Amino acid sequence: MILIAGPCVIESRELIMQVAESLRKFNEMSGVEFYFKSSFDKANRTSISSFRGPGLQRGCEILAEVKEKFGYKILTDIHESYQAEPVARVADVLQIPAFLCRQTDLLVAAAGTQAVINIKKGQFLSPQAMKHSVEKVLQTRSARAYTPQSGAVSNDTKAAQNSARSSDTEICAAQNGARSSTDSGSSVLGTQNSCGTARDAQNFIHTCGAESGAENAAKGTATPCAAQSDNKSEAQSASQPSGEGMHDLARRYGVWLTERGSTFGYGNLIVDMRSLPIMREFAPVIFDATHSVQMPSIGATSGGDSRFVPYLARAAAAVGVDGFFYETHPDPAHALSDGPNMLNLQQLERVVAQTLAIQKALGF
Repeated sequence: MILIAGPCVIESRELIMQVAESLRKFNEMSGVEFYFKSSFDKANRTSISSFRGPGLQRGCEILAEVKEKFGYKILTDIHESYQAEPVARVADVLQIPAFLCRQTDLLVAAAGTQAVINIKKGQFLSPQAMKHSVEKVLQTRSARAYTPQSGAVSNDTKAAQNSARSSDTEICAAQNGARSSTDSGSSVLGTQNSCGTARDAQNFIHTCGAESGAENAAKGTATPCAAQSDNKSEAQSASQPSGEGMHDLARRYGVWLTERGSTFGYGNLIVDMRSLPIMREFAPVIFDATHSVQMPSIGATSGGDSRFVPYLARAAAAVGVDGFFYETHPDPAHALSDGPNMLNLQQLERVVAQTLAIQKALGF
């Protein structure tokens, strides 16, 4: 199980070191792949006067110190395209904030690094819509050699990504079974594959038709691609990979999705647990239990109710996810950001133990 934990924002070096020290047990816990999380800049605060953090340079220095001293893998978020490259020198995972999950330039810049990309689902989007954000990263990474950073992902994900530098034939194989829909219904195109070496990112998801898909499927062979067309509209209308194939590609190319609740009226979020298996068709899924109890923009700051974190976390564990995200603080009531929805360190330990027990009981 992936476990992401840490303070919402880097309030000070002293606080970060205090929390990092208290989280050692999770990094040593059997069955847990631990990531330390904190933000160097909270660029989407409700009020312009709210605390944002120490900034890019100082924040990365502090995170690098945590990494060196404790041996933790690091996750932090970026808000601007220019931040991707310098932050990836420190962070094993670059997180795309929910509000920015559709920003193409940001996703492409992050995909240009060797870090794993964790895309948080926008509160305003359906889970099905997150397929397109994943595709933007996959299309970008398919055009270049991607090798995950050492220790950046769990063992299962590493195994799936070992072939990141594989040939286009292997990429084609991962997309076999793609389905094509027509006005008269859906037809299964036996063995489909993407065309040769991509000339640009657009061509990654482009699949070539076959004269006899069923025949090729029976033979277990890949269908030769026709010459690639330079017509972008043709590529855009081509069949997409099946859910299973896309999930495997996301694991291979280091892409995660995170559920953090959906907008429900004003100042509230709700978690539709159906979103977890839906998004899991596209990529490994993390459940962000603390942001899911947030109450956005209550007055000059966002509110929240951390009492409900254990309930939602246990529910997500029962549904089945690849990991959990918890923001934690030694004194949430006095935290400088997201205090109302964060767990204190003692609460975090109990919730992690409960979710691990549920997953073990259900065989996840």
